[in-house]
Amino acid sequence: MRLYSQKIQVRPGAPYHRLCAGRTDRVSFEPVDALREGRSVLVPVPAKADSVRLSHSGAGMDCLPHSSPDVAARQGARRLLRAHSSKETIMKKRFFVILAALALVVALGAPSASTAAYPDRPITLVLPVGAGGSHDLHARGITSIIADILGQPMVVKLVPGGAGMKGTGFVAKAKPDGYTLLFTHNGFDQLVPQTRKVPFDTLRDFSAVAKINHGQPVFFSLANRPWKNMKEFVAYAKKNPGKVNWGHSGVWGAGHVPSMQFVRAAGIKVNFIPHKGGGPALRAVLSGQDDVGIAFPTQLRPHKKAGKVTVLALTGDMRLSKDPDFKEVPTTTELGYKGVGFTMDRIFMAPSKTPADRLKKLRDAFEKLTKNKSFKRFMRSIGENVVFVSGANYEKTRKPNFDGYTQLIKAMTMKK
Repeated sequence: MRLYSQKIQVRPGAPYHRLCAGRTDRVSFEPVDALREGRSVLVPVPAKADSVRLSHSGAGMDCLPHSSPDVAARQGARRLLRAHSSKETIMKKRFFVILAALALVVALGAPSASTAAYPDRPITLVLPVGAGGSHDLHARGITSIIADILGQPMVVKLVPGGAGMKGTGFVAKAKPDGYTLLFTHNGFDQLVPQTRKVPFDTLRDFSAVAKINHGQPVFFSLANRPWKNMKEFVAYAKKNPGKVNWGHSGVWGAGHVPSMQFVRAAGIKVNFIPHKGGGPALRAVLSGQDDVGIAFPTQLRPHKKAGKVTVLALTGDMRLSKDPDFKEVPTTTELGYKGVGFTMDRIFMAPSKTPADRLKKLRDAFEKLTKNKSFKRFMRSIGENVVFVSGANYEKTRKPNFDGYTQLIKAMTMKK
């Protein structure tokens, strides 16, 4: 069999007929390049054929015999196919190179996550305490106002448990991108981690954003209890050792430390009942579950005004002389119990690996917050002052305070 060739014009995919020695054989040339206009079609026909005609739709076209021998013709056909395949491969490569270049241009032109304006989505504010405590009350007002400064909502997430360590650990494991913050206090940041094994180092893994203020807790009980002041309570506790249930917000927390200090100083024995934050601890006293508790004026104020509770003493040595509801409450120092007190710093923290520009934006936002008129009105409405300390300045106090609490823990755990 010889190969014949002829320049023809064909339609891709269309069937053609081979007319040879009076016979008609149906053939298809796809996917050979011959289907493209102006290419040579190599048609196998019997060697004895005098002529070959290719016809389509009744229009015939003569084909001339190829002069090469059979082997050479077959090799030529293969070269033709390889040449076609090579050209097609080159065209495909060029197409994908152009496509990749276009994709690169688009990618370079689009803003990445790191260069996008921060914040561009809501920020989660984690509280390592339960609902109803002083942190919760502060957070509800603060987040609604600072959202206007940052341009994005700040959403409160309560993660109580483990004396504040569950929520602290939650933020420690979060991506340090500025979208997960911690609203905590110095007890959880500098004291509690020294009393138990935790999978993080607060001094290493967190950076201070801002301190908003601080608070002094008060001891209180239900108004229907058989004592009306601290002196009467101590007398009752001494007559009934181990029968008084004393609730607090968590082991080694802002309520537990001064409670232990007072019990030690007064020489009484009580049953300490830990709760998951100041809110649950307050509710335990109001429900009658606990006999005595410790809380902050912010959360206790409406209950004192309603006459439901008796405030026994304010921890520390300075009265709340400007507070109309608590200015008459005596301090533990006045009552003869020196060294009883724990000033709780309310602080906002971020993971220490948060990008510097984002940390700065957060710090600037909280500084603007303290000058905001709506924020000042809110703080007055809950009976709190603003005692702002910048994140950079508060950072300088953390290690010294940490060391001070180390000595406190030793003193509190030492037997008399």
